[in-house]
Amino acid sequence: MMQKKNYYLLLGLKNTSSADEIKAAYRALAKKYHPDKNQGNKASEEYFKEIQEAYATLSNPEKKRKYDLSFSTARLYSKQPTQTPYAGNAYKYAQQQAQQKKRGPQKSATVKKEDKAESIYLLISIGIALLLLYFIISYSVEKR
Repeated sequence: MMQKKNYYLLLGLKNTSSADEIKAAYRALAKKYHPDKNQGNKASEEYFKEIQEAYATLSNPEKKRKYDLSFSTARLYSKQPTQTPYAGNAYKYAQQQAQQKKRGPQKSATVKKEDKAESIYLLISIGIALLLLYFIISYSVEKR
């Protein structure tokens, strides 16, 4: 499973940012990393393309809604650590992205003990909640 890029981190925003904040962040980064301003710098050029891709998605309300939904779902089911945020150095950022692509997705063949324990605690909690709900409903029916 390919890990999605976090467009909000790329633009230095929170996922609750308004359209005006998204536009302002895009313009500031586009000025800083535009290929005409950084001639010969491939990392800057690649980062500029990523910024454009992020803005194209987040500025369109329908694309933004789909991205937010798919990104939150992907993070929910992903067992991989989240990416480190962009630190402001386009060259280092490009190196980090290249290393991450080389590593590829890390798959675990066995289920960890913590995962099993967490699943058991979750099932116990759901069972207790259902039992309490049953008693509450049966008590309210008896009162009538």
